[in-house]
Amino acid sequence: MSDLFCFLDGFGSGGPLNKSILIVSVPAGSMVTATLGPQIKTAQEKNGEAWLRNLDMGEWSLKLTLGDQAAMKKFNISEFGVYRISMAFEIVLYLYNNGDENNAVTGGWVAKAIGPSAGGKATAPEIDREPSKLVIMQHPSLKAGICCTSNKVDLTDYTTIEITSDDVYVAEDGMCSLYIWTDIGSNIEANCISKTELTNTSLSKTVDISKISGKCVVGIAVGSGSSNGCKIGLKTCVLRG
Repeated sequence: MSDLFCFLDGFGSGGPLNKSILIVSVPAGSMVTATLGPQIKTAQEKNGEAWLRNLDMGEWSLKLTLGDQAAMKKFNISEFGVYRISMAFEIVLYLYNNGDENNAVTGGWVAKAIGPSAGGKATAPEIDREPSKLVIMQHPSLKAGICCTSNKVDLTDYTTIEITSDDVYVAEDGMCSLYIWTDIGSNIEANCISKTELTNTSLSKTVDISKISGKCVVGIAVGSGSSNGCKIGLKTCVLRG
C-alpha cells in the first residue's frame, strides 16, 4: 500500500483530496484503460492490480484488455477518494456455433430415442447438418426424442446458457424444450435439472444456470403433435460465465 500512502501524503495534512485513485483487481498481464471525455488513463497490471491515478469526478468508461480478450465496465466517481473494484473477462464456451459442434468438448451432437415419461413414442429425431445450423426435426405423429451433446459438459464456471435459432415450429400438441440432465435416463424428464420451453416466437433464450455445477448433458427435446411435426434450426448454444 506504499503507493497509496505516497499519493495521500502529496496533498498535505490540511489540503483537500481533489483527485481520486481507482485500484482495479485484474487478471495477470492485463491492462485497464479509463476514459472520461478527452481524458484517457491507462494502467498495466502489477501484482494482480492496476492503479488508475489522478481521476476527476464523473462516470469513467473502463476497458480491460489482454490479447484479443476485452471487458467493459462503467464506474462513477461522485466524490474524491480511493476506490477498489474488480474486473474479469467473460468466460464463453460454445457448444454449437453456426455449424461447429465443438467436438472436442461436446463429442458432437447426437440424436437419441428418449421419449416422454408418459404417452408418445420414443423416436430419435432427424438431424440435418446444414452449413450454418443444426436442424432438428420430429415427424408426426406423437413421437418424441432428443438431440444432445454426446459428452457431459462441466457447467460449474458458467452462469447462463443461451441458444439462438432461425426457425422454431411447434405443433399445438407438440413440444420443443432446452434441457439439462445430470445424465441421460429412461425418459426425457428423468435426471432433468433444467427445462426451458421453446415456442414458435422464441428464436433465442437465455437461461440462468448459476446454481448448476458439475458435468451435465445439454440437449433439445422435440415432440411431434398428432398431425404435425416439430422443428428447430439451432444456430448457437453458448455458455457464459
